[in-house]
Amino acid sequence: VGLIEDSHPDPFLHAGGRVAFFRTVAAAANELPDGSISRGQLARVLLPVVAAVGDGHTTLGSGEAGGPGLPIDLVPVGDQMFVSAVYRKKDRDLLGGRLVAVGGQPLGALLERMSTLQGHDDAWQNRVNLAQGLHDDVVLGMLLASPGDEVHVQVKGRTSLVDRALPRMKTEDDRRIVPPSRIELPDPDASDIGWGFIGPDQQIAYLRIVSMMRYREAFELWRATGYVSNLGEHLDRTVRATGARSLPDDRDARIAAVPSATEAMRSLTAEMSARGVDKLIIDLRANHGGNSAITYIVGTFLAGLEATASQDDGYQLRRFSQLYLDTHTAVSLDDLAKDGLVIGEYDFSGERRWRDHPGVGGDIAELTQQLASFMPTFAAVLADPPEPLRPRMIVLTSASTYSAGFDLARLLRGLGATVVGVASAQAGNCYIDTMPFRLDNSGLQGSISSKLSLAWPDDPALGKVLEPDVVLGVDDMLRLEGDPNATVLLALDRFAGD
Repeated sequence: VGLIEDSHPDPFLHAGGRVAFFRTVAAAANELPDGSISRGQLARVLLPVVAAVGDGHTTLGSGEAGGPGLPIDLVPVGDQMFVSAVYRKKDRDLLGGRLVAVGGQPLGALLERMSTLQGHDDAWQNRVNLAQGLHDDVVLGMLLASPGDEVHVQVKGRTSLVDRALPRMKTEDDRRIVPPSRIELPDPDASDIGWGFIGPDQQIAYLRIVSMMRYREAFELWRATGYVSNLGEHLDRTVRATGARSLPDDRDARIAAVPSATEAMRSLTAEMSARGVDKLIIDLRANHGGNSAITYIVGTFLAGLEATASQDDGYQLRRFSQLYLDTHTAVSLDDLAKDGLVIGEYDFSGERRWRDHPGVGGDIAELTQQLASFMPTFAAVLADPPEPLRPRMIVLTSASTYSAGFDLARLLRGLGATVVGVASAQAGNCYIDTMPFRLDNSGLQGSISSKLSLAWPDDPALGKVLEPDVVLGVDDMLRLEGDPNATVLLALDRFAGD
């Protein structure tokens, strides 16, 4: 509670005020036993406290994530949750069906209960949280009170209602079974970026960005800003994913071994030009976020840096805390003092600039210098910018498009892209930029936001949910029989109709 109160930009706003928040804290404290408590039991007590902040980026892990939960994956479409994957061959008949109930609890009741266990920016994120929570032993126990070794799940198929007892088990990717698709898509590399050409005569370019956590320039920026949390095991895992037999000796060499977003965009745009292709699908459906610096890289190749930087991003307001300094080693108390700030205060400079000059980008020369210093791999492109390709663009979103993934979708929309799919779980007006924490005694880990971000400061409705231009609806999913690439098929139809 101390970490939340001291570090979050506004921890009481969505909680109903300070008194309401501490009423939740008091209720949690009353659940603590006199003696010892297990890590999972403590998580059960603390999850409602963290959820009361009402922020999708402020989280607490259960300490037992990954199982034994239910062997079923769900995706939100419209007001329904579709079965997108199963983990046993005998459950294939559930694929493409709609969830009706779990453990006797109807979908609506499960969503209502989930909203008290994990913070969310909008209803879409609450649905994503439920899908993830069914895989988590602690969350599942809180959703259903006392689930047994098997849990009855009701799924509505095309012709009948299936009632199936599913065992609680760990779900591993190599056992994941998904519905067949009518289209084959390029695979991403170790950077989580992949590209190729699809559609009739392979005349539509396709760029897939699964996450923004594993491209080289992200690690370069984290190194430059002293954000050390992602420069250890996460960096090592990413290098191993390239197929490297051994890790380079020093950190800079490991960063250099990670595939580059700059090179991916250079190769894609060069091949599009060579083929005379002017249509591009950017697939962000499963992009949970990461480092949003890639927005400048993608934007520069597709529309130019000036057009990218001139997009009205609203403003951001950062609060400085001891946790912030602990997780950003390139910033010190002396740095804050130079700007007249101390721990606990807020930096309002971005808001003042936006109020004075709304919708006006910053100085391009200054931005170019800053980006070049942060991301050396991108510096050569900034020194000699390519002619922007300016293709006709469709960007794909799902409820799982989140954080930095949402930032890129929002940028592309501003640059003229058509948004196709399901609304993002990310709100445009929300809290962002997480700071990781670990509780000393229990070892429970989580994250707390450091910024209030207002992409649309004067439009609360748009800031709550960004609706796609072409919505993937329940009828579409039924018509396409739960095809995991239904959104891609809608995008191809859209291009065909233009």
